[in-house]
Amino acid sequence: RLQIKPNDETWLEHQFAELLNTLAVEIETHLFLYRDQSDYGNHPASTEEALPAIYEGTLKQFSVFIEAMRDQALLVIETSEISNLCEVLATMMRYSEEFAREGNLTSKINESRALRLQSFVLSQFMTDSAFTRFSTKLSQLRT
Repeated sequence: RLQIKPNDETWLEHQFAELLNTLAVEIETHLFLYRDQSDYGNHPASTEEALPAIYEGTLKQFSVFIEAMRDQALLVIETSEISNLCEVLATMMRYSEEFAREGNLTSKINESRALRLQSFVLSQFMTDSAFTRFSTKLSQLRT
């Protein structure tokens, strides 16, 4: 997943939707890696050592997409705020399902809470037309 980068083959916002969906599927498939350690115990040492690089790679990957979408006028954001947006998106992806589990919150079948929250945040930055394409693609991927 960390090898996914923007390309010229399709709408950039579609590509970012595909990336977020791929990450959601990764988390759903390997949920044990994303569980709260206080409830489930520590990760093996090899995983603990790899996590900082994985998180750094995810933030960089998000940043590349956000910068590219900004450069194509698909979203409006100050350069100084890109890292904050990337961290918010990653944090939502990493912790929102666990938050829902601990809070006994429910969500609809086939609906990732993280993707819904990320879409909400992105809607504050994306142009209307870009967000429509993004959210439509994300919905198609999740059904």
